[in-house]
Amino acid sequence: SIESDTVAWNSAISACGQVGEWERAIELMRGMEKARVAYSIRTHNAAITSCEKAGAWTVAVQLLDVVLSTGALEPTAVTFHAAISACEKG
Repeated sequence: SIESDTVAWNSAISACGQVGEWERAIELMRGMEKARVAYSIRTHNAAITSCEKAGAWTVAVQLLDVVLSTGALEPTAVTFHAAISACEKG
């Protein structure tokens, strides 16, 4: 199902973040788009958290901007916390 595909991709993005591979997490997001798998707010949260852990604050802010500007996803406290934390670490 589409939902299980999204969960699998989100898990892979989260795993990248846990080992400091934020660039790979972003590549996986691009791969989701190419595979026509729908993003969820958890997708963005996982990618922003990956950037936060690596200190890639500019990319974290860009991802937050995508969430806020499209209006398609509802940001959560996790979304904002990860982006703010990335800025603190950057």
